Amino acid sequence: MQMYWTQMWQRWQQYSYQVGYNQYDFGAFWYDFCPQEWYGSSFEPMYNYFDYNVYSWMTPQTQLSSYADPYTFWQNYVGFPMDSYGYCATGGCYYY
Repeated sequence: MQMYWTQMWQRWQQYSYQVGYNQYDFGAFWYDFCPQEWYGSSFEPMYNYFDYNVYSWMTPQTQLSSYADPYTFWQNYVGFPMDSYGYCATGGCYYY
């Protein structure tokens, strides 16, 4: 799958540049780009699973913290930093 994700990242970078998104804007990636990429494909169930189980706290209006490191999203997902005291992952939110 590594080749697929690399190609998808490249398509996202091109798309974000064309429409004026920051390439690290996860909301735009998740709510605009991923549905276009995955709906009607074999990845649609995966998108639905992650949308419901992993990013259920996320909405299109969610503003991401300035503490959010883009690499948290794009390399070896372990969680999303909510602030300087914790992060959220598949099992819930965790605090330091």
